[in-house]
Amino acid sequence: MEFEPGTTFLDIGSCIGGPARFIASQYDVFVMGIFLTLEFVETARRIAKLVDLKFDFRVGSALDVPFKDE
Repeated sequence: MEFEPGTTFLDIGSCIGGPARFIASQYDVFVMGIFLTLEFVETARRIAKLVDLKFDFRVGSALDVPFKDE
């Protein structure tokens, strides 16, 4: 995959955000992630803040994505 810097990447089933953080750090993209479990989302948020990444992790389902269509 190739990403343009500054674009948005949606990670469905992000868990604690490992792959999302890798992609964000390698390609300078904004990461939006969803996962079903609040504890995992909170952990993803904390880690992303520690490594200073642009992110928006939320509790959600692939069947009902909590982001606007874009």
